[in-house]
Amino acid sequence: MAKMKQDSDHRFQAEIESLRNKMKDLEIKLDKINEAFSNIIDNSSDGIVIVDHKKRVVYANVAMMHLFGRTVADLLGNPLNIDINIDEWVQQEKTAIEITAPKPDGTFLVSNVFIFNMEWNNEPAFLIEFHNITEQKKNEKKLEYISRHDYLTGLRNRFYFEKEIKEAIQRSESENKYMALLYLDLDNFKVINNTLGHDVGDLLLKEVSKLLQDNIRQSDHIARLGGDEFVLVLSSLRKPEYAGTIASNVLDKLADVFFLNGVEIYTNGSIGIAIYPWDGKTPEELIKSADMAMYAAKERGKNQYRYYSDEMNRENEEQLYILNGLRKVISNEELFLLFQPIIDVQTRCCWGIEALLRWQHPQLGILYPEHFFSIAEKAGMMLPIEKWVIENAFFYFGEFSAIANLHFSINISSYNHHDENMAEIIENFIHQFSIDSKNIILELTETRIMLSPELFVTRFKELLTAGISVAIDDYGTGYSSLSYLKYLPITFIKIDKSFIRDIVHDQNDRIIVESVIRLAHGIGLKVIAEGVETEEQLRVLKSLQCDYCQGFYFSIPLHPVELKAYLQQK
Repeated sequence: MAKMKQDSDHRFQAEIESLRNKMKDLEIKLDKINEAFSNIIDNSSDGIVIVDHKKRVVYANVAMMHLFGRTVADLLGNPLNIDINIDEWVQQEKTAIEITAPKPDGTFLVSNVFIFNMEWNNEPAFLIEFHNITEQKKNEKKLEYISRHDYLTGLRNRFYFEKEIKEAIQRSESENKYMALLYLDLDNFKVINNTLGHDVGDLLLKEVSKLLQDNIRQSDHIARLGGDEFVLVLSSLRKPEYAGTIASNVLDKLADVFFLNGVEIYTNGSIGIAIYPWDGKTPEELIKSADMAMYAAKERGKNQYRYYSDEMNRENEEQLYILNGLRKVISNEELFLLFQPIIDVQTRCCWGIEALLRWQHPQLGILYPEHFFSIAEKAGMMLPIEKWVIENAFFYFGEFSAIANLHFSINISSYNHHDENMAEIIENFIHQFSIDSKNIILELTETRIMLSPELFVTRFKELLTAGISVAIDDYGTGYSSLSYLKYLPITFIKIDKSFIRDIVHDQNDRIIVESVIRLAHGIGLKVIAEGVETEEQLRVLKSLQCDYCQGFYFSIPLHPVELKAYLQQK
């Protein structure tokens, strides 16, 4: 029995020793964990402090002192002196808050703060962690600024500016006053950019933005929409006319010389003005209206301002109809030709035929070339249209020549007489439809042929050698230079109908027409008068020795079938 008791005591002692050894191992591991945790806290990039139940700092890591610019002596044993309500935090069970705290050097630290309950020396305490987000906030502000402002000038950009337009609208409504939106586009900025370089162009844009800011009221706003386009919002105007006064002042200032990189630069601008609530109720509508008015100012000669009108919108809608329709004008067979007789003034016999293009537009009705040629040129549609005109005109010329020996006149645009294949196209159709080249007259306006007279002669050299004639159309309304009459291969001058309209009663018109006829005959050219509508006009032209004429007095433009009947009757 005694031996059994002795064995039991030995086992009990062994188990106690084993437990003691395990406890020591656990203590060693715990010490290592505490040491590792302490190292983590000490070396953390986040600022960490522990405050006791009296809110005094009992521990602070190195990052905490670095973030807030404080020493150990500043922190330990003292209140944290950071605007954090720990009790409220704990009661509301918040996870994190964002604070901005001052530093001794006058700067500020922005951080996310996390608070955890813990014990310190067997008493309640709090571990507070500060995660520095100062740089993140700075970057966010930079991104916010970039999203709202133009990178080059610092002005508002289009997206944020629409918000300011809405605010200006609301202010004007509440004050029962007007708001104006001015759309400015610099004239000839592309020339400056291409000639002097984009660096100088950017400097000019910066100077213009400063000029605009210096010449508006504090309550007004400016934005750069892109390129050389700026928008000004003028709110709380008692009268809409005040917008024109400001626009005029801006244009005057723009006319002053700019000194950039040692170079004198002159520029000006065109401004369109839209008035709220007349010209639009939303930012989009006002910008659109002012943009239309700005382009109208450019078309009238630039360096001026124009107020928006409903007529501009109708013109824009019409241009859009035309632009859309041009894409299918040939495939939809909407083009057609009319032909007007050209009369010998002395004999009153039909001497020639002019082909006239018309477009039967599905929405706008019959359109004349002057209504759509400029749009077609910009859209790159002139070449296929002119090829269609030439082919169809020469087809009918061939049929008409079987009835009578006539001259045939056709208009060639400035756009296509530069095309190196145009002469070949005309020559092919002359052969295809068996037309005598000596009976063909190519009509060009004086303004357009003078864009590149040498190129015209080069392109059409073979045709001119073959006997084709050239007529200057609408003489007296365009370039009006006498010099080109000497060296260009011109055979005819066509006097514009604006000089014929009042020739019977207006002595000035009569003198002008007489002078043109004498000049033309003096250098061996023939004269065709357009727009003859009365017997009296014809008599005056006959007395002045005009060679040929055309107009409603003899015949309106006719369809091919009608012209055949006309020729057979004559």
